Amino acid sequence: MTVSRQNARNWDTFLQNITDVVKTTEAVRELCTPTGGTRVTCFDDLVDRECYVAVSRGKFRDIGYAHILLSCTHFFSEFIV
Repeated sequence: MTVSRQNARNWDTFLQNITDVVKTTEAVRELCTPTGGTRVTCFDDLVDRECYVAVSRGKFRDIGYAHILLSCTHFFSEFIV
């Protein structure tokens, strides 16, 4: 999914938009980098054309997202900030 900062008034609205787009049963509470699981806590932390993992509850779990990124890049999104 491509996200524009103009579509979200604040970080919570942004996370709600992600929840709506991915149609998860639980709200997205945070974003993390796929390698290392570094938390993204604000718009300024987002990097153009990078991929992120949406986390609903609990801690980030590294399940080999780097491998998934290499094999299925067409399923991942770019964030335009």
